[in-house]
Amino acid sequence: MGHTFSAGLVDVEVDEETGKVRPLRSVVVLDVGRALNPGALRGQLIGGEAQGLGFGLLEDMATEGGQLVTPSLMEYLLPTAVDVAEETVVAFVEEPYPAGPYGAKGASEHAVKDVAPALVAAIQDAVGVWIDEIPATPERIWHALQARGQAS
Repeated sequence: MGHTFSAGLVDVEVDEETGKVRPLRSVVVLDVGRALNPGALRGQLIGGEAQGLGFGLLEDMATEGGQLVTPSLMEYLLPTAVDVAEETVVAFVEEPYPAGPYGAKGASEHAVKDVAPALVAAIQDAVGVWIDEIPATPERIWHALQARGQAS
């Protein structure tokens, strides 16, 4: 509900031998209107951040010619506690929204959308390769690192 503004930041460590990314720190900031239940809101934003990390690093529903080729959900990786950032900082900006219930805006889904672009930018900053397809799997990162090495 309403216009929501958000920002995300991710600090990563990338193993250049394998392409494996380890999120170290994540920051999620969201304009929430009025925080009606700050504790629940914090939980929603942390959950959204975890979903965004999964979307950006793990979740790959492969298709060929418009047809799904991922055989089952057993191959569709979802984030677990070991996949999320070691530290997550959550902040919200409160400016009551006149059209929202008690001044509130929608919150949980907005935390997801900033994480994948922040991950790609963090990977580029860490190792100098731009990953233009998500998820940024270790294989994609490794291939990009190899291509960068061949171009030198």
